[in-house]
Amino acid sequence: TLTKAPFRARIDVTAGEFGYLRALATLDDGTATEATKIYNASGVSESVEVGAVTVIASVTDKSGDNVVGLNAGDFSVEEEGKRVAPTLRSTDDDPVTIGLAIDSSSSMSGRQLYIIRAATQFLARALRPQDRAFMVAFDSGARLVHPRSGDAASLTETVYDLTPNGGTSIFDGVTFSLQQFQGIGGKKALLVFSDGREGTSSASAQECERLARTVGVPVYVVVPPAPKGTPNALSYISKFTGGLMFLGEPEATFPALFDRLAAAMRGQYVLSFTRPAAIRSGAWRSIRVGVPPREAKMRTTE
Repeated sequence: TLTKAPFRARIDVTAGEFGYLRALATLDDGTATEATKIYNASGVSESVEVGAVTVIASVTDKSGDNVVGLNAGDFSVEEEGKRVAPTLRSTDDDPVTIGLAIDSSSSMSGRQLYIIRAATQFLARALRPQDRAFMVAFDSGARLVHPRSGDAASLTETVYDLTPNGGTSIFDGVTFSLQQFQGIGGKKALLVFSDGREGTSSASAQECERLARTVGVPVYVVVPPAPKGTPNALSYISKFTGGLMFLGEPEATFPALFDRLAAAMRGQYVLSFTRPAAIRSGAWRSIRVGVPPREAKMRTTE
């Protein structure tokens, strides 16, 4: 923590270990800004100590509606091919932590009203008193424009304050948003509003995938109508994390769309299990989650 100039610090990191450096600056009046940089992005493994494992799963029927009422015994969970007994937490009253990542780049200038209406309607329909949401804006970089809060009115005001400017750093925006979930348990979801046109990120889809695995957050994407088609920079991320992608939805569908999204977030099944002893590993461990054969589809992080 530095309280006077020069505001510089030297930090040693382990060679080859993937991670982030996050700097937060706070003025005397309480206003703050922050920046995050990725280091050793090419690394493919890390050493971690994990005693408890949590997996978020969404289960839907053939119509796309949430399957409710499942218990822990309805799920089959294996780690490294060995069956484990999970505990289950899933009630509609459980709080949900929601991240909103909004594309504020110049490419959104013609779609700003669409995004404003989409984000504000989502907040009005989805955020309950027990839920918390934060907001990230991304253009040439990514920044936290509203900390985690249950104040829907304040979050809505922040949406109106965003002005399109600069390049498009989608992967930076997604990785920065996912980082905000670290240390937060329970039901979580990231909702991205963007045209999907990646341009200036220092991060890549692989870094998004890596961090999504770490924090276990499903990523949902809303893309405004695009006359020249929609690039798929975000389609892989939403699919990989067990989220959903909505392309070119007309504004008339917003009420039904955001009711469906809210139901998906609240209807998450949070499965967890604890190992007898913490295991140190230099690689990811394989976890397989399934439901009994039935007309149901499960989404979780791959």
